[in-house]
Amino acid sequence: TKDWKYALLFEDDALINERFLDTLQERFMELKYYLSNDPDNHKWDILQLFGAHWCNPWNWRKRLLIRYLGHSMYQYLHGFALFTAVFSPISSLQKFLDQCLPFEELSDIWIGHFVQNGVLKAYLTCPPIAGEIGGSSVIHPDRYFPRYSISD
Repeated sequence: TKDWKYALLFEDDALINERFLDTLQERFMELKYYLSNDPDNHKWDILQLFGAHWCNPWNWRKRLLIRYLGHSMYQYLHGFALFTAVFSPISSLQKFLDQCLPFEELSDIWIGHFVQNGVLKAYLTCPPIAGEIGGSSVIHPDRYFPRYSISD
């Protein structure tokens, strides 16, 4: 429907908590603040909600690949990390489908090529607001979630 402006995409192992929607709203408003004068969402394509190691301030190898905008917002300059949970304008998803298919590598590596080449503009929120069941979660650090696998 043309009424929908955004999409929220999760992989099957994404993990969210009870404050997820409130926090997403806060982070979205923050992104719009740093990318002002963008009513039609031309300045961004993807907001990554689970950046894992990219958010570790001591991981300099990863930190050199992103640019700090302010507060909890970063811009990917080279590469892209994990497609576990992303928020995106519908128009950007259409651009992705038109220009980036078929996948020739794993989804995050493939998206990373298009981020690095300037086709897609991706941003990251740190700390992450979504976790991954496959290991310790940034939103539930006191719990351990064992890896689950589903047979083909």
